[in-house]
Amino acid sequence: MSQTYQYSDYNRGGMLAFSFSMVITLVFFVYVAFIHSGVDLKEIQPDQPKAEAEATVESE
Repeated sequence: MSQTYQYSDYNRGGMLAFSFSMVITLVFFVYVAFIHSGVDLKEIQPDQPKAEAEATVESE
């Protein structure tokens, strides 16, 4: 009752799906980490020039 192991016993469709998803994931990470410039959330307001800042303080 012993079975002989053959190399073609693996799930070829599953292996192709896994390989495809792994390649897509790695390409996406490389793109995000090294190529994409990032997202500007515009949370930090740019500094006002010193003259405008003083004028704003004096007028209040």
